Amino acid sequence: AVQYLKDAAPLWSGSVNEAVLDIVFDSTRHVFWLLTQHSVKIFDAGKHTLTTRFTGEAFTCFALADKGRQVIIGTSDGYIAINASTGLQQGQIQKKLPATQITVVKEINGRLWFGTPAGAFMQEAEGSYKYYASRRWLPGDEVVDIAAGTGSEVLILTAQGLAVLHFIPATLYDKAMYYEQQI
Repeated sequence: AVQYLKDAAPLWSGSVNEAVLDIVFDSTRHVFWLLTQHSVKIFDAGKHTLTTRFTGEAFTCFALADKGRQVIIGTSDGYIAINASTGLQQGQIQKKLPATQITVVKEINGRLWFGTPAGAFMQEAEGSYKYYASRRWLPGDEVVDIAAGTGSEVLILTAQGLAVLHFIPATLYDKAMYYEQQI
């Protein structure tokens, strides 16, 4: 069951055929996006309508991206991008990834971040990925959530604890001096 409340009073009630995995508010369109394992739905609070926008299989998570122009849907085998305005899929499902079982997807500082049971990765502007896994980067590989920290930090919550990734611009010389001081 899904309810829309205002001041603790229900303004609308409805049902969805399966469990709702996540809800995201879209401030651009003033609608709520709902994710189930097999669909992405939109609830329009002004019109009190719930419509299916996209269907598929094995959806696990989703996020609005590109200033609300895209919906990125994580699945148990890759991710899908759909146009938020039309609901049409943009390209094929992405499977050429460091890990394909997506548990979390977030857009942070204009970059897509993905969490998996085998670590986290960030999509670079040119389409490649930076992969963060093992004890060098994370206290555990099973990623539970990802969030923006202060400034350029990215917080990655794993089943074993929290990692804070700091992104500090540095020249090659700056890096060399840092490691020289460490040694």
